[in-house]
Amino acid sequence: MKPNMRRHLPGRFLPREIKEGAWRLSRSGAEPIDVFLQGADPRTAEVLRRNLANQRRATVIEAGIGAESGRASMTGDGAAIGRRVEAGGAGDVELLTVPDVLERAGVAGDAAIDVLKCDVEGAERALFAHCAPWIGRVRTLAVETHDGYTVADVSAATAAAGAPLEVREHVVHAEFGNEVGVLVRPEGAG
Repeated sequence: MKPNMRRHLPGRFLPREIKEGAWRLSRSGAEPIDVFLQGADPRTAEVLRRNLANQRRATVIEAGIGAESGRASMTGDGAAIGRRVEAGGAGDVELLTVPDVLERAGVAGDAAIDVLKCDVEGAERALFAHCAPWIGRVRTLAVETHDGYTVADVSAATAAAGAPLEVREHVVHAEFGNEVGVLVRPEGAG
């Protein structure tokens, strides 16, 4: 197994909540909208566009996610492991907030987000400190955390924002300095 493949959730099965979110969406009759962000490498964005060319409702946005709109730089050697987002200044990556991304993709302001995958390379602390405007829409969150910010910290931030998510899956990768987790909206909540 390649070392960077170990950073992600265990590949045996998708967590039940992600499967249920996909099933719920397929049974609802709603047209699914997939939004993909690729901020640091235009070549990767082009490959993503080619791979999604046959998907009617897929949107590729060349930007990163941040607590505030603006610019950012990616630090590191280009490998997935060890890269970090540094917000501010005249960086080479556009940063959008989650509401900005949803608006750009044409997602209605009150639409639920069945599954949100969040791997923002060290910007998690700032992102979840400002998640109150959108976190209540998220049913299932798959998140990778870095730099001492933990999956438990994400759960606490969602609770502080008034929309608690409970940790259902949690893996610590000490060798990479990160954690991955799946958090879900509790039964009967929002």
